[in-house]
Amino acid sequence: MIFAPETRYHSISSDDYAQFKPNQLGFLKKTVEDKGRYKSIHGIAVISVISLLNKAIGIVENTEEYTEYLLLNTFGDKSSYNKVPPGTIRIFNPNLVCFFNGRTWRKLK
Repeated sequence: MIFAPETRYHSISSDDYAQFKPNQLGFLKKTVEDKGRYKSIHGIAVISVISLLNKAIGIVENTEEYTEYLLLNTFGDKSSYNKVPPGTIRIFNPNLVCFFNGRTWRKLK
């Protein structure tokens, strides 16, 4: 008789996540210098968070929404930009990371 492996269901709450914006890249790099590259943030090493954030920024860097964000962040009133910046990532668990492309949230693969 062959038994199937035990199936485990893990609930993922949309309220429980770690969020990183593109302007936090410097802070993350400083964390690597101070605490090491394997410091865990929400179950993922800081060096992996940096890699995921760079990947998300690379996807959105040539979009109109990201250009608008950079212009307002550089030359405008920083408090006037009340939207989630494109390239922002949310880590729900180590297997589910999403990024904001300026319009919707997408799974980062």
